Amino acid sequence: MNTQEITGRSMIAVLVMLILFGLILITQEARSFSKQSMSASAIPAKERADGWNELTLSGDQEVLIAKDSEYSVEADVLKLRRGTVILNASKRGSVITHSARVDLLGASAYVTADKNQTTVATLKGPVLVKSHRTGILSEGFQMLLSAEGQNGKIQSIPDFWLTEKRSLLKQASQDLSLQTREAVHRALSVGSGTSLSTYTAFRLLLEVQEQNVSDLLLSVMQKDRTMDDLAMSVLQSGVSRAGPLPENLVLWAEKGLSQRIVGQPLETLQEITPLLLRIQTSLNNEGYPRSAKLWKEMGDRLVTLALPLLSREEQALIMPSLESSSVSSTGTTVVDQVPLHPRDAERMARDIIGQSGFLFTVGTTFSPVAEHPGAVRIEGLQYAGTQMHAVSFSLNVSTKEVSSIVLDGTSLPNTLSLDVFLASL
Repeated sequence: MNTQEITGRSMIAVLVMLILFGLILITQEARSFSKQSMSASAIPAKERADGWNELTLSGDQEVLIAKDSEYSVEADVLKLRRGTVILNASKRGSVITHSARVDLLGASAYVTADKNQTTVATLKGPVLVKSHRTGILSEGFQMLLSAEGQNGKIQSIPDFWLTEKRSLLKQASQDLSLQTREAVHRALSVGSGTSLSTYTAFRLLLEVQEQNVSDLLLSVMQKDRTMDDLAMSVLQSGVSRAGPLPENLVLWAEKGLSQRIVGQPLETLQEITPLLLRIQTSLNNEGYPRSAKLWKEMGDRLVTLALPLLSREEQALIMPSLESSSVSSTGTTVVDQVPLHPRDAERMARDIIGQSGFLFTVGTTFSPVAEHPGAVRIEGLQYAGTQMHAVSFSLNVSTKEVSSIVLDGTSLPNTLSLDVFLASL
């Protein structure tokens, strides 16, 4: 018997064992769900000194709930009516709000909600978000969902905000454990084409190295008809992931992005260009030039496809961003900009804040963010909108965007233009 036959039989044996184990787990889960569910009443939470309340649910779910939040628990599913929660699920977990359901598998998420809207930010991911549309939200990204059935634009989250929120969790973020992998295979064994099977296949694809297993999982994703923008989810995961994604997943995503470009050439190019640049830069810096080249060539093909579909006016609009990045059909390389000196960034921040109607207090501070040149952390401001607000945030002085916002003691993960933020107060 040759080595190839042994390897093939071993792979089949492993998959059979996983499916059999999955069937056992399905039976156990069915029995547990047949029992009477926990009543939808709030479980007492333990108060912490940092202003969060701590709650432990079965299935190794670590839950932090902001004070004054309104919630209940039923069958180990957290139902958030109003407030903020951080859920860290080493296996599986869920949060339900008025406008969305968030499912987690070996992931953690920050969710804030009221009766009108829900904001979901993935701290460790990806997570599955179900609203009037269903999609996967990758690690390091956020989205706003309204109760009226509108999904807001997906935006990236500043690294320092992610670090701050992750530090609140006791359980260290880890890759999928063997036990979680078994849960994934259990979900896959009950059939493909559902949002759960697609999400679990996608989740495991970010962890496995074996080509045969990777091909199997990708075949499950290809059958999905329930998800929106899976190709964009792959692109976003490429941004947040340390190291390369499986090559077959990248090439599969290119097909989805190509279809998207045919329908929305300008919008798609505007959205994917900065993400492709970030992926290439990260992979080159981490020592993966072959993978960086794969993404570069993919970007070139997408640009070549899109340009003939654009009007002259649209080409004139998009070309500056293409020419300033490595994502162009001409192969132009990135030209690094000289970062602002911290003193200059702080001076510009003071000018911007002073012209925007904020009130300074004795506690107002301006602190340049060392890891993000051009960003300044501003604490202790007040603003007189419809009422007086206490405000802190990080300001990018080049783009005039604010992030890591704390409004009247409540943390908001959204990144907004300063003008949009002021209009909301």
